[in-house]
Amino acid sequence: MNELKLIFINLDGTLINGQQHDLYWLEKIRKLNPELKERNIYLTIATERPAPYAESILQAINGEVPAVCENGSIVYTPNSDKITVNNLVPKKFEKTINKIESLLEKKLTGEYNIKPGREASISLTPVNVKTPDGLKKLLKGFDVDVIYSKKSIDIQARAVTKMNGIELILKKLNVKIENTAGIGSSMNDYKMLEKIGYPCCPRNAEKRIKELIELRKGYISKNDCTEGVYYCIKKYSFIKA
Repeated sequence: MNELKLIFINLDGTLINGQQHDLYWLEKIRKLNPELKERNIYLTIATERPAPYAESILQAINGEVPAVCENGSIVYTPNSDKITVNNLVPKKFEKTINKIESLLEKKLTGEYNIKPGREASISLTPVNVKTPDGLKKLLKGFDVDVIYSKKSIDIQARAVTKMNGIELILKKLNVKIENTAGIGSSMNDYKMLEKIGYPCCPRNAEKRIKELIELRKGYISKNDCTEGVYYCIKKYSFIKA
């Protein structure tokens, strides 16, 4: 077995359940950190959420190394509070974001709320949407990827993924992919779990995620969300306490 150095954890549906934070199990994960760090194993995040939200979760679990935010569009470094935009995001993409947001406000008024705090992507909350056809038509011609989840729609530069955000961190920290673990639960985590050294998921993960992890001989926890993450971490770090 390759030496484990980094564990990347998805947030929504994995470490957290919607807006609910399981404080008991978050604290249990935090308490694993001293022993993890003694073994040079570090916890961090790979999420579609923006940097300010990721920062609050990193503080909760005492995470110190850079995190992937906005589905790989940016890397957030907590120690320096620095945000680095993925080099796959075009330099003029900010203009694309502004144009899409302007069109949303003009043509799809009242259908979506634009979430604040994004640096290099757009995240929408559907409010009064009967069909996504209007959004698909509006985005036609823009060089973007659209990622649908149960509670939000993320619009980002094409070819940007959580995985290439992870690759930026691995290069920065000089860590090989085989020395990493990934914990995810949705199709947005698929590419990460397909390539990461040790893939795992909580019990509530989507069917295709579980199938991938079984195929790769990874670990599926018997517990959901935050509790499941706790046992995934213990599994690959060999912590028994």
